[in-house]
Amino acid sequence: MRVLIAQIYGLGNAILTTPLIKALSSMGATGHTAHEVHVVVDPKRKSSIEVFKSCPGVKKIWKMNDVEAIRKSHFDVLVMCCDYEPLVTRYAIPRVEWGYLRRKNLPRGKWFQSWPMHELEMAFTVARKFGYQGDIPTPHVPVNDEMKIDYSGPKLALGIGYYKGDKWSKNKHWSNEKFGSLAKRMQMLGGLTFILGDKQDQKADGHKIQKIAGRCAISLCGKLGLKGTFGALNACDIYVGNDTGLSHAAAALGMPALSVFKPWHSSFMKNRPYGPRGSYICEWPGTDALEAVWNWIKYELEQPRQKKVKK
Repeated sequence: MRVLIAQIYGLGNAILTTPLIKALSSMGATGHTAHEVHVVVDPKRKSSIEVFKSCPGVKKIWKMNDVEAIRKSHFDVLVMCCDYEPLVTRYAIPRVEWGYLRRKNLPRGKWFQSWPMHELEMAFTVARKFGYQGDIPTPHVPVNDEMKIDYSGPKLALGIGYYKGDKWSKNKHWSNEKFGSLAKRMQMLGGLTFILGDKQDQKADGHKIQKIAGRCAISLCGKLGLKGTFGALNACDIYVGNDTGLSHAAAALGMPALSVFKPWHSSFMKNRPYGPRGSYICEWPGTDALEAVWNWIKYELEQPRQKKVKK
């Protein structure tokens, strides 16, 4: 069958959709119906497009406004991995499967609270409907394997990226002062901290964190491109960040990854780092999560080193 997966959101959502793509595209090798998988994206989401371009199993990437071309392509199934319902009507594909929770006019807070499982797991329910019986594949992260960091001490990656497009976004942002404090504490352990994000993140927060941390931190925001940023992330030992695509990438790479949440939408079930070493913590009103985050870092650094996922 010819399957069109709709994922018009950002980097983290794209990464969490890739296990579904891998599963559907590989089913022909296990005696099931072979599926030709296409993806429709928002052309403004450059990082999502880069993830899908290198993801095994993607036949073609379509722009969401290519309505006539998509209709003429006669897809068998539309898989909605986003909640932008107008796409269902526009594309007029006979069969529609939902791999994302439909909002149905719920207020944003109640919608997030109603998620029954992780976003990746919900998308993967579609693969189960199609008859896929294997384990959930590892999310795809396009890494520059040549990226090395020549430093023998422990290396902490800070993921400061977060979507800045609406009023809810500010509530996803942990304090720059606390990120800077982590970098200073890492130096006391003989460690070094790397600040990761894009050019927009550097302008908004990266330079502020580096100013607070001084020589304890190096900002790589906007300097490496997506694959280079993921390469630097993969070269680090441990990760702490906002609710951002970098958090999902870190968990997919198999490193200890912690997301710091604010209780703005109770999206822990939906958006926590997905992986055996992924964790999260919520900084509730009137509390300070800094000590808890630092204790988690020290604990993880004391654990035996585990092999990361080979990408």
